[in-house]
Amino acid sequence: MEWGANRRIETLAGQWWRLLTNVFVHAGFPHLFFNGFGLIISAIFVEPILGRIRFLILYIFSGLCGSLASIVWYPNTISVGASGAIFGLYGAILGLVLMDAFPRDDKKNVLIMIVTFILTGLLWGLFGGIDNAAHIGGLVSGTLSGIILFQFGKKD
Repeated sequence: MEWGANRRIETLAGQWWRLLTNVFVHAGFPHLFFNGFGLIISAIFVEPILGRIRFLILYIFSGLCGSLASIVWYPNTISVGASGAIFGLYGAILGLVLMDAFPRDDKKNVLIMIVTFILTGLLWGLFGGIDNAAHIGGLVSGTLSGIILFQFGKKD
């Protein structure tokens, strides 16, 4: 909690920064490694289409939405990690597929890849110790945000 983890009681007591700081705190090297891997892979697909600024907006917004979902669904759980933001990027990829942002030849492979990542992450969350609320909150907000941000035109 000292490093910025998110838990409902502290967050609702006025420590709102925890909704964002928890995205940058991890529970160990494996946690950081897997989130870093997801960030790199998804950034390869999202950043060239949305650009740096909209990518950053998407990442932070999805992280915040994942954190909010976490304190709603798991009020007594301490939450750390970037997976809400990462799942937001996964959702953005889904949204970009729906918006035909990828070349036709790549669209099917991108869809298969991202659905595999999403299902794998959600299945891991069934075994405990993983915040599927943050995953789902990030995924939903990222999908919608990806579609909306794509509509704003060319990358910056």
